[in-house]
Amino acid sequence: MNYYLLSLLITFSGINLYSQDCGTFHLFNFQDSIIDDWIWDEPRKGFYFDMTYDEITAPNTGYISFALVDNNGDTITNTDYYKSSYFFPFKPGDTTRYAMVLRDGITEFPANFKGYLVTYNPDCTIPVNIVTTNLVENIGNNKLELFPNPSNEYLNIRTNKVIKKIEILDVNGIVLLSLKDNINIDLRSLSSGIYLVRLTYKDKSQSFDKFIRN
Repeated sequence: MNYYLLSLLITFSGINLYSQDCGTFHLFNFQDSIIDDWIWDEPRKGFYFDMTYDEITAPNTGYISFALVDNNGDTITNTDYYKSSYFFPFKPGDTTRYAMVLRDGITEFPANFKGYLVTYNPDCTIPVNIVTTNLVENIGNNKLELFPNPSNEYLNIRTNKVIKKIEILDVNGIVLLSLKDNINIDLRSLSSGIYLVRLTYKDKSQSFDKFIRN
């Protein structure tokens, strides 16, 4: 079955109302979906996404509640469903998969979303910067694997589709490397940190994934 994958790299970095530095968060791989809500046992329109962070400098107890609020002050997520309280990624660089339900009347994550990530524990209101947005058709049986991950010098790519182009992006969405169908990537020119791989296939579809350069 085909589905549409809304691929975003969103960087959250900001200071809360008490001038406390909250650190930097990265959300990516947004996927519109039907969420099988475990509280109300009622399928709802929502989305999945991955989150990691470079650091978290504000106090927290290991979990976080959050919502997405647009510039009009409207919360686009519905916290009555699938309660938006989750465990934090265990340590910087780890990735955790999340699910959220959209507010009634919203059928998909807005591609032009502008607003804030509002977090609780720690309490922060953080401006959202959408760095790159692509709406692409993703084939349900497509498989993508990056290894080793984290990587030291070389990153290998395994996929069951024909690759046309491989791009390595930093967390600001800047393309650092662009290669043609090379499934063994030399990372020695990159500094340690978190990066994205963007694959463009012969059929013009795309896939995104994250890796860590040690």
